[in-house]
Amino acid sequence: MQLLTTLTDGSVTLRQMQMSDSSIIFEAVQESLADLKPWMSWAHEGYSEEENRKWLESQSKGWFEQLNLIRAEIVVAVGNTASLRVAEKAGARREGILRNRMVVREMVYDAVIYSLIPQDFGLEL
Repeated sequence: MQLLTTLTDGSVTLRQMQMSDSSIIFEAVQESLADLKPWMSWAHEGYSEEENRKWLESQSKGWFEQLNLIRAEIVVAVGNTASLRVAEKAGARREGILRNRMVVREMVYDAVIYSLIPQDFGLEL
C-alpha cells in the first residue's frame, strides 16, 4: 500500500500539519475563539502563540510522521452547528449519531460522525 501524504478533490485538500502552519492556525483560533470555547477545553482567553506552537510540535513529532491514512473521522457534538457545517462543506460523509460520545467541560454529548476515505478523492488503497 502506498503512503498517502495529501488527499484532494481539487477544492478541499487534507495534508499533514507543518510547523510553518503555526501562525495560520493561531490566527484561526483567535478568530474563532468564541465559537471554540464551548466545545474545546484548550480554547481560552489568553490562548498564546507559544501554546499553539507546542501543540503543533507535539502533533508533528508523533504518529503524523508514520501516517498511513486510510480513513479520517470528524466527530462533532450534535449541537455544534458551525462545526457540523464545516464537516459537510469539506465533503465528509455523515455516518450517524453516536450516543454519549463526547465529554466537553464535564458535559456528555451525543456526536455526529463523518468520514473521509481515499476513495472520496478518487484514490485507491
